[in-house]
Amino acid sequence: MKRIEVVRHQEPSSKGAINYDINFRKSSKQKNKLLNRDVLRVEYALSINYLNPNIGYIRFEGWIDVLTDADKLDEKLSEEIANFIMRNLSPLSMTLSSSVGLPPSIPLPSLKRTSKQTREGDNAYYV
Repeated sequence: MKRIEVVRHQEPSSKGAINYDINFRKSSKQKNKLLNRDVLRVEYALSINYLNPNIGYIRFEGWIDVLTDADKLDEKLSEEIANFIMRNLSPLSMTLSSSVGLPPSIPLPSLKRTSKQTREGDNAYYV
């Protein structure tokens, strides 16, 4: 990770839209000294934008070294890398959004009380 930026422009007032944008800036073959082998280094930027109104954003920049024989990104590899980045940075984005007062960056389930009870006096919530 090269850079993390979290900005809240204004107090959230209503439920707005959240836009996710992953941009692969550059990819090149490089020697990974730790692994002692060639890797495909992919530089990326992930932006999570809070829109309508524009209340803020979270931005991650960095690179990922991919063990592959490919010399450049293709559609399948790009999709795998994008999903890997989202799986690994989404939990961090939740913590960051909470720390600056932005809404959760990924949807959270809503629990509703139902009449279903498994035993007498059960006060559990069921999804």
